[in-house]
Amino acid sequence: MAEESLNYLKPENHQIILDMTFGAGGHSRKILKAAPNIKLLALDRDPKAFSFAKELAEEYPSQVIPLLGRFSELPNLLASHNIKQNSIDCILFDFGCSSMQFDEADRGFSVSKNGPLDMRMDGNRYPGNLYIRI
Repeated sequence: MAEESLNYLKPENHQIILDMTFGAGGHSRKILKAAPNIKLLALDRDPKAFSFAKELAEEYPSQVIPLLGRFSELPNLLASHNIKQNSIDCILFDFGCSSMQFDEADRGFSVSKNGPLDMRMDGNRYPGNLYIRI
């Protein structure tokens, strides 16, 4: 799906592209390779995905800005980096959970592995999680 996204987005140098669902960064890496002089904003609510975005920012220090938060927090996150909302050229959404959430039973998303059923992206857990036994 990353190739299809690139074909649709057609990233160009000097654009600001916002990946609203960064995940493991597969789409973002392809975008950076397709247009090496862009600024990429990598947003995700999942702390694990945020750590991947920080690693990508180390590889592309002047191009990638990792953002940890919810969609509703985007205006404040942009303002904290002095980025105006109307300066964003492209926005990418890849809705849904990724294999990153399903593959680890402790994340709370898996229905095929024993673990807590607690599908929150931010990792905050309530005491007394419901456990699924398969």
